[in-house]
Amino acid sequence: MKFQFKYTIAMVNLNMEDTIQQSILSIYNQLDESYEILVVDGGSTDKSIEKIKSLQFFVKNLRLIELKRDKKRLLGADRNTSIIESKGEYVLLHLDCDDIYTPYIKTWVKIYHLLEEIYGDDYLIMGKHINMAKRKTLIDNPYKNLQSEDRELWMRFLSNDKLIEIDHIDIAYRLKKRKMKLYHEAIYRTFMFCLQDLETYPKSFIKYFYNKIFTLNHLTFKMKLINIFLIPFVFVGYILKKNNKLSTVEYEKKINKWRNFKENKTTIKKLISAKDQIIDFNGFNEIEKKIFKID
Repeated sequence: MKFQFKYTIAMVNLNMEDTIQQSILSIYNQLDESYEILVVDGGSTDKSIEKIKSLQFFVKNLRLIELKRDKKRLLGADRNTSIIESKGEYVLLHLDCDDIYTPYIKTWVKIYHLLEEIYGDDYLIMGKHINMAKRKTLIDNPYKNLQSEDRELWMRFLSNDKLIEIDHIDIAYRLKKRKMKLYHEAIYRTFMFCLQDLETYPKSFIKYFYNKIFTLNHLTFKMKLINIFLIPFVFVGYILKKNNKLSTVEYEKKINKWRNFKENKTTIKKLISAKDQIIDFNGFNEIEKKIFKID
């Protein structure tokens, strides 16, 4: 396949009119002609589309794909569309339409290629608010049609030992949104995540929520209240949904592998040293070295 661009910034939008322009501009202003920005809109009903189209008059290499709203098509399916329709050899993912990006995306890409040379080109490399892989790798390993699509994909790559997470200072920060929108997003995301998690959870529904509310220390008090509020709604979805429960051993093995992976974040220098390689980092300035923990 002949690629029109080296890189595609694959963004997915749904009703982000308050932040979409700032987000795209923060990305565009640091790129060159080897990049395209592709926005897949999942059927927005606000002014998102209008704002993206207004940017296309002066933002080069910005493409928009408009999809009709379909409640059966979740975020994972929209992300797959962004990958299939990309014209770049490499795809950068999870650059969200409500984030502003500091000017270090090209530094991230540079680091990706350093790791690619050592580990191979079939890895998914993830960081904070940014992921990257070859387009072919993502075509061969698509997202599932889920709302909490990212963790499922990451865990699938991890099960094949093809996931790398880089520990670095975040190069993005989230734009402020209306409180009601934040609450709505948190409730919907938690609801969908619980349903997804319960599909393979080997124990009872009651045990699942007991562990979430009383055992998991990383959940804030607010998130625990949201989980309590959602119990009856999740239960209805749970009894109507087909479940594919794993055995307790399989489930614990899968979850423990993921937890260990997340608890042992790795710096670039350690990833390179693990392969007995030595890299000259003189091409990075002092700020880049600090952000990506090279010094």
